[in-house]
Amino acid sequence: MTRWKATASLLGFVAITVLLASWDYGNGNINVAPSILGLRHLSTLCMVLAISCLRPPARISIFTSLCTALSGLWNFESLIGTLAIHLAFIAMTNLRERTYKRLFSDAALAVSPVLLSISALVVGALPRSGFGPDYKIYLGFLSAYNPVSPFWSHAVDPRFLAWMTVLLSVLLVFSESWRGVFWPERLESYRSPVTLYYKFLPMAVMVVMTAAYYAFRSYDYTLLIAFLPFMALAIPGILGAVNYFASAPLPTILFLAVPAFPG
Repeated sequence: MTRWKATASLLGFVAITVLLASWDYGNGNINVAPSILGLRHLSTLCMVLAISCLRPPARISIFTSLCTALSGLWNFESLIGTLAIHLAFIAMTNLRERTYKRLFSDAALAVSPVLLSISALVVGALPRSGFGPDYKIYLGFLSAYNPVSPFWSHAVDPRFLAWMTVLLSVLLVFSESWRGVFWPERLESYRSPVTLYYKFLPMAVMVVMTAAYYAFRSYDYTLLIAFLPFMALAIPGILGAVNYFASAPLPTILFLAVPAFPG
C-alpha cells in the first residue's frame, strides 16, 4: 500500500477542510469551540500514536505512560478517553493471545501514571495556596460541562442518518477484533493482527469517545468532532478496496457497478 500514501495524505487534507468548512452548517468558526477540539483531545490522540508505535508483544511504553500522566493533568475527559483507549487495547490483545494473567498486570501498570499526575498536582498546589487541588469544585463543574450532560442536549432529528456510517466503521473494527479473539487462525490468513490491534482498534475507540458529543447532545453538526478519527479508519479501507478491485476480473467490477446504474 506504499503507492497509496500520497493519495491517503491528500484525502486526509481534504477531510480537514471538510471539518473546518462544515462546522455549524458553515455559519460558524470551529476555533471558537476550544472545549471540544485541539488541546482537549491532544493527550488522547497521543495515546493512539504511542500505541501504534509499539512493537509486539509490548503493551506499555514510556510514551504511553507519559500520555496517561499528561491526561491526568489535562482534564477528566481526556483522562477517561486516554485510559479507555489503552485499556481496550490491552484487554483485546491479551484476550487474543490468551495471556489472561498479564491482562491484570498490564492494566495496573497502565493506570499507575494517574497517581503521578495527582501527586504532581498536590505538590504544585500546596506551595502556592497551602491546600491541595479542590476536586470537589472541578467535579461540580464537570457534572454540567461534559459530553454526556443533558444540560446541552435537545431532541434528535430523525432525518439525520450520517451517524450510521460512523457507527458502521466502529462496528467493523470491533467485530474484526473479536473475530481475532475467538478465531485467531482465521484472522491471520488475510489481515495483520498488528495492524488491527495496534492501529485500527485504538482509533476506533477514539471515534467512540469523540462521537459521544453527538450521541448525547443530538446536535447533528457535532458529529464532525469524530470526523477526523472516522476518516483515519475509512481512508485505508477505501483505498484497500480500490486496490483490490483494480486487479479484479472485469465481470466482478461490472457486477459491483450494477447498483450505481439506477442512481
